[in-house]
Amino acid sequence: MPLFRKKKITDEDARVASLQDRRRLLTGRMLMLLNIICVVMSVYQLYIAAFGGDIIANVQRALHLMFGLFISFLLYPGAKNSGRNKLPVYDLILAGLGVAANLYLIVFFTEISMRAGILTTADFVFGILLIGVLLECSRRVVGPVLTCIALVFLLYCLFGNYFPGGLAHRGVSLKSLVRHMYLTTEGVYGTILGVSTSFIFLFILMGAILSRMGTGSFLIDISLALFGRQRGGPAKAAVLACALFGMINGSTVANIVTTGTFAVPLMKRVGYKSNFVGAIEASASVGGQIMPPVMGAAAFIIAENLG
Repeated sequence: MPLFRKKKITDEDARVASLQDRRRLLTGRMLMLLNIICVVMSVYQLYIAAFGGDIIANVQRALHLMFGLFISFLLYPGAKNSGRNKLPVYDLILAGLGVAANLYLIVFFTEISMRAGILTTADFVFGILLIGVLLECSRRVVGPVLTCIALVFLLYCLFGNYFPGGLAHRGVSLKSLVRHMYLTTEGVYGTILGVSTSFIFLFILMGAILSRMGTGSFLIDISLALFGRQRGGPAKAAVLACALFGMINGSTVANIVTTGTFAVPLMKRVGYKSNFVGAIEASASVGGQIMPPVMGAAAFIIAENLG
């Protein structure tokens, strides 16, 4: 059947893929280092899932975040015009700072606990480093919008006494903010990171394995075979493909990038307006995010908060 023929990859397809994927193309020793870190992280997460009940929450989450930061700075360049085939020294420094900030908390966790929240100079320095590295990592991976939102709320914590009316509060000192964000389970090492450590990574790992096995292409082919020739078929195929593909990735963005490459052109070809096409693809992809068994982060965060 023509629907199941393998699509020939053109230069335009390669250009679009390169725009969608901003990650570095590492080679040689750096690629080997990245692979080793990813394998070690996966083994660690599987160990946590099976035997990690006795490990302190902060330590679990700090190790999880340490791996994530290191991998992110290896994979994502700091600017669009940065070469995708080279790894600058400053990225290795930033990755090392992220590792150092988390390792400090892990190594000296007992001592920090005995101080009952009293912040030392070392605590303050590593806390500032972690917050700064996290903001830069979010800018690279997610974009500047989320980073700016986080910065606004950090400034709001520090300078709330200058805000008008009901927005005003007495404000907090920089040391109090760093202590709360770095040394407690209500800041960086809070519920969201705990859900990522305990559940999200494992489901993403399972989804990645299924995707690499070709399950994603198979599900897209099924959607086209069922609805491709019906009235409104491209839109129906897009919705079904998002639902099926969401079962193995749990990601709205991955859904849009993967299913949108075939669904959007098909829907436009049959005469749908661009805003309608975008609405169908976006809403279907968001719905696919919560499809079991691999569900997006939102589903686990809701479950964690509701108990």
